[in-house]
Amino acid sequence: MPDNAAEPTTLKTFYCDGQIITSPNADLPKVVDHIAMGRMFNDPPSPRECREVRFSSNTYPWLGFVPKYPQWQGNLFRKLACNKHTVRSLVEWRKHTFYLNDDVYQYWRQLEGSLVHVVNELIAYSGVALPLDFAKFPLPSEYNYWEGHAGLDKFIKSIMLARDAFLPLMALCSFAIAMTAGFRQDNPLWTQRLVQRGCHTSFVEELE
Repeated sequence: MPDNAAEPTTLKTFYCDGQIITSPNADLPKVVDHIAMGRMFNDPPSPRECREVRFSSNTYPWLGFVPKYPQWQGNLFRKLACNKHTVRSLVEWRKHTFYLNDDVYQYWRQLEGSLVHVVNELIAYSGVALPLDFAKFPLPSEYNYWEGHAGLDKFIKSIMLARDAFLPLMALCSFAIAMTAGFRQDNPLWTQRLVQRGCHTSFVEELE
């Protein structure tokens, strides 16, 4: 097989109302709302918008890599597992201010930095030409979960938005990986590249 042969794909393809719709991971919804699918994103977009069914976007071409059913598990993501009820156990009251538990805060901060590094490194390594208006969703740290808050309810909202913001970042990582040559192969080049660029081997193995 020639080196430049196209790799097999697992894309799901549908024909609906005169339009061809493809997705790497999602089935066609029972009800297709073309108006909603063509709606503009907020500016800046909310992290929860990444889970809405939309038409392909040049600005956010990685949206198709958002998992259909997010699961906050595994060594990398289990500390993101919380909901609006259990998240209160992660909040501490110190010096008349609410703070996120230090261990959780440090882990979230380091995880965000590592995922951003993966995205930047692999997109540069792939050499893929991105659309001129290519963009990311706001990062988790932009929701100020690392700051102290005087009001608990507002702080809970910030924490949950920050946690949800990891989802588009994870999808962006999957997109960046998929842009590299031979990414489905055993010991793919992207894993070697990340290790060469300072990522710990165990971290790279978790990404696989």
